[in-house]
Amino acid sequence: LAIGSETDLVIIDININQILHVLGSITSILWTNHAQFRNIQNVNIGTESVVYRLSI
Repeated sequence: LAIGSETDLVIIDININQILHVLGSITSILWTNHAQFRNIQNVNIGTESVVYRLSI
């Protein structure tokens, strides 16, 4: 059971890292495409709240 649990945790870790990578890519694209400060601020707040939910 211990080995199985560790494997599951590793898989979850990888999934979260992939999600964060995708979020980072989206943020970079939005940052590049929208020069307005408000848009950038909204994207950052949105990303932080998603990361916060994942880390709970």
